[in-house]
Amino acid sequence: MALDRSKTQSQEIANSPLSVVAGADVDLALSKARLLTDHVQELLWQGMRDADGKEVAFGYDTVVTMDFLLDIVTGLYRSAGAEA
Repeated sequence: MALDRSKTQSQEIANSPLSVVAGADVDLALSKARLLTDHVQELLWQGMRDADGKEVAFGYDTVVTMDFLLDIVTGLYRSAGAEA
């Protein structure tokens, strides 16, 4: 991401070990956030397809991965100035 260090500030994400640096290129941050959101959505859809109308269940590692990706998405939205 293109950063102008003189215009950046660090922001903490509530309930997350991650923090973001505000001031990132807005279009790039939103684009990456969308890609990660699409990836999480695909994981959810794949789980539903695999369940074939039965109970949908995800393994712990998958849930932790999706949560981590959504934390990154939240950071990207906030770095672009949006409320996530």
